[in-house]
Amino acid sequence: MSISLINPPAVSCLNSADFVKMPYGLGVLKSFLQKRGKDVVIYDINALINSVSSGFRNAEYLKKKIKKKESYFQNSSSLKAADKIFNRLGDELIKHIPIKAPEIVGISINTKKQLFTSLAIIKRLKDESGVYTIIGGPYVTLFVEKIFYDFDFIDYAVVGPGEIAMLKVADAFSGKISLRDVPGLWFRDNGKIQNNERFDWDIEDQEVSDYTDLDLRLYDSHDHMPIFPYATSKGCLNSCKFCTYNKIDGKWKKKSIKKIIGDLTDLEMKYSAGKFLFIDSAIDLSFAHIDSLCDKLIELKKMYKWVAFVCGSNLNKKILTKMKQAGCSSLLWGIESASEILLKKMGKNINLKHNFNMLEYSNSIGIKNKIFLMINYPYETIDDLNQTIGFIKRFSAAGNFFLIKTLEIQWDSYIYNNAGQLGINLKNSSTPNIYEYEEAVVRNSEKDIKTLKKYRREILSYDNRSALIKQRK
Repeated sequence: MSISLINPPAVSCLNSADFVKMPYGLGVLKSFLQKRGKDVVIYDINALINSVSSGFRNAEYLKKKIKKKESYFQNSSSLKAADKIFNRLGDELIKHIPIKAPEIVGISINTKKQLFTSLAIIKRLKDESGVYTIIGGPYVTLFVEKIFYDFDFIDYAVVGPGEIAMLKVADAFSGKISLRDVPGLWFRDNGKIQNNERFDWDIEDQEVSDYTDLDLRLYDSHDHMPIFPYATSKGCLNSCKFCTYNKIDGKWKKKSIKKIIGDLTDLEMKYSAGKFLFIDSAIDLSFAHIDSLCDKLIELKKMYKWVAFVCGSNLNKKILTKMKQAGCSSLLWGIESASEILLKKMGKNINLKHNFNMLEYSNSIGIKNKIFLMINYPYETIDDLNQTIGFIKRFSAAGNFFLIKTLEIQWDSYIYNNAGQLGINLKNSSTPNIYEYEEAVVRNSEKDIKTLKKYRREILSYDNRSALIKQRK
């Protein structure tokens, strides 16, 4: 039984400032399954439609169609009313997936931006005899229970790492084993939702991604070099109250430096990879880890360029200098706010003075910085926003980029589970599994509320996504 792995198009990429990323998880999964005798192929419909380097002549048409239909779907009060939307869009999308039954189709949903198109593909494939459709990925791991209850046409899902699950599910569909023997599998049995215990694969045993099915030209980054995603670790040590990352990969675990260097070298040899995006939650969670990695890259005289997410707490001038020498070209900082009080409410363990000093030093040695900020956190004040505006003005002059978002409360996050204790009332939004809120305590005058809105708009005006789009073009 052959296996097709699909990376569905992300709806909001129509206005995305970022390059289209290679489907890292699907590459790892293909490598694992293929080495164990399975016939596997990856179809990256997201890159086909959303990459600025794609020559696909219907790309713009499909992007506009997806956006229009997703908007209609979000405003529909009934899923049945969305059936026609799913079927028509599904017809368009599966044209790019040459399905031949019997076959297993695995769909990776990484973010909410891929949910709608995934649903359309699944709904359409439901009509294909002999085709088994399974969803997986970070978004599914987080919201599988809600997804199964909300969308009754979904029959199978895998939570957590998919290597062993997808290997065994082929045997289950062939009748060799029971579905109950497939780790991490959610399924329906006579109308009842069943789920098996999750299996966590040791990250040290993770295969190197196989990208042989992909056109690497579709993944050009800002300097027109393909950028290869790679995880040197999994999980997170932080406990931010708005975040659900820990529920995806659990406790932080790192790969050995020997494995990391071996994997990067393998990607270099197979695909001429020279630029990497380290997709760890933060590469500086362990000083020893990033220090040892940089030492080895410098020792071996690797000429890689790389980008990484950082918290900043374990950085100093010495390690930043070493990171630059080891090929670091850009850092992505999750600072969120320039207010110490608000950061404590968020559960973020950040020393702002230290991080500001590290930002200034990284600028001075030629490392580019992109800084993530958040607005509309419960009970943020005019003073909180003023401090963030001052921070933006101070560091935008040095050429730093700011990526700013409005708080989204995710189902099963700390904020969601403790809304009453935090003094907020949750409201459904137009996006599944995302909630809006109202503060339970009226604390501001009408004048203050207008000022808060004004300052939030000002902060959003500093978002550099439009500048990044121009840079890509």
